[in-house]
Amino acid sequence: AFVESLPNSPVRIYRAESLAGTWAQSEPELATQWALSREEPRERERALGWACVYWGQNDRVAAMEFVQGIEDPQLRKHACNMTFYTIDRSDLEETLAFAQGLEDPVLRSTAVRSVFDRTASMDPERAFEIALTLPNPKEREHAAFIACREWATFDPEACAAAVAKLEPGPTKDDALVGLGVQLVLYRPWEAAPLANQIEDPISRS
Repeated sequence: AFVESLPNSPVRIYRAESLAGTWAQSEPELATQWALSREEPRERERALGWACVYWGQNDRVAAMEFVQGIEDPQLRKHACNMTFYTIDRSDLEETLAFAQGLEDPVLRSTAVRSVFDRTASMDPERAFEIALTLPNPKEREHAAFIACREWATFDPEACAAAVAKLEPGPTKDDALVGLGVQLVLYRPWEAAPLANQIEDPISRS
């Protein structure tokens, strides 16, 4: 009732997402249903997102069962992404396997990308190793890009050495782009030689 009494404003959005996140820690389904009932689109999106963050943190399987039933495709995709917002490094393989096992191709791709976006920031070298094992080419290429973009921030030499061992092709191209994104900012004199190794002319440009 307190949130509903507030005028539409950034303060109301903040209160709604805070309430949804707190509530989801004890009654996640009720909190998520409440978030979906918000009339203002931005408020609904933010409240739904934080409800899913905490539900996913405590029971990702139950959260995704609910998420798959959301009718709006954009909200469903957003909720899926936020359900994988918190990743425990010790459960990485299990979380990734769950994401890859989702039947809906859009949700599967969203979940896998979300897992790698989070993991790469924690352990980019491990993320790179796992990226190379992904069977789906598009997911593998995206994951290699994300992992190398993060890895190059901390240890560009080790990242470059690992990428150099890859066979020529789209995965190596995306890995080189990820590496180059960081080098062009901090060590631009090393970025040009990497660009010349990229086979795809669009990626090279």
